[in-house]
Amino acid sequence: GFVGINTVDGSVRQVCEQLAALPELNFVATMLGRYDIICTFMLGDSEQLQTLLHAKIPAIAGVRDIESIQGLQVHKFDRHWSVLGR
Repeated sequence: GFVGINTVDGSVRQVCEQLAALPELNFVATMLGRYDIICTFMLGDSEQLQTLLHAKIPAIAGVRDIESIQGLQVHKFDRHWSVLGR
């Protein structure tokens, strides 16, 4: 799944550092557009998702709002995309 996060002014870097420390998240990136940050996660059950979205992420200083986005079906995945920009 995906989480879009908006932050209070000037806190993007600090929020990203805190998000990157969460073991539930496997991708954290700053963005242009609707969200300041996008994260991806893979969790085992809805209880873990609820804890992530309602406790762990909101507890991070600088998080203004979050939105969870669930994909229904993957139509393309290129395993090499993760090395772009390195």
